Amino acid sequence: MKAGTALANASLVTESTHTLTRPVATTVLLVDDEPGVRFALTEVLVDRGYRVVTAGSGAQALTLLEGVDVVVTDLSMPGMDGLELVAQIAVRAPRLPVILLTAHGSENMVRIASSRGACGCLSKPFDIDEIARVIEHVRKTR
Repeated sequence: MKAGTALANASLVTESTHTLTRPVATTVLLVDDEPGVRFALTEVLVDRGYRVVTAGSGAQALTLLEGVDVVVTDLSMPGMDGLELVAQIAVRAPRLPVILLTAHGSENMVRIASSRGACGCLSKPFDIDEIARVIEHVRKTR
């Protein structure tokens, strides 16, 4: 009986140790004024293992930066748009990577976004595989 108990305890220790060494999920702050876009992107990113925090505006996003690994934001939002949000994040958290989503992706827009601190600019409609690749790339390079 004692041998069985020792084996069970050894198994528990192994499981406990394994749990403690699991990598922490990347936390993505997703900013978009459209609830449907936030919902859809959140579902897909969570399914891929990301932890997602959402904001419906640039102002709200600025209050949620702590503990975030990557920001993905829409360009066109009422109030503070994505470019202004990128600039504000560059001042408050200069090492935090920001990816901009836009329906109007032009070379000029990419240059402007980059000059304000964005790490990437993706066009809508977007490919979720591409967003995941860009998130991982900017997370690893910053």
